[in-house]
Amino acid sequence: MPAGARAAASPFLSAEDISEVYRERAGTLNGLARERGQSLAQLALQWVLRRPEVTSALIGASSTWQLDHNVRATEFPPLTEQELALIDQYGGGGAGTTWLVGSADDVAAALRKYRELGVTHFVLSDTPYKSEVVRVGDQLLSRLREPDPA
Repeated sequence: MPAGARAAASPFLSAEDISEVYRERAGTLNGLARERGQSLAQLALQWVLRRPEVTSALIGASSTWQLDHNVRATEFPPLTEQELALIDQYGGGGAGTTWLVGSADDVAAALRKYRELGVTHFVLSDTPYKSEVVRVGDQLLSRLREPDPA
């Protein structure tokens, strides 16, 4: 962890949380970012913002340099199919989370897979706005109540 990183003083992250598997996954993604001439943070932002249904990304910039650096994520070429496959393979799952980004059908399909594994409760969070809560209720929950289409 870089010296002075906020995560070093985080009550939510400890040295035990950073396993060898986590380091390998992060190292692979960091290698991809370097090959593209960008930082891992820029790669992550570019990955999130590539979807048309994502209209904004919340970042934790603690300086104007970090803000400028993150904004430059929009200046890189689009991610290729091969790069997206690598990100899908090594990304997500950190800190007990998963990435569920996509259409209501995409997210419902992903949640069904977790349900098949025995996961019965989820905390879905993003933008805590009434319109987003209504959209999730209207679009996602109704799909989860339907029988699995497969």
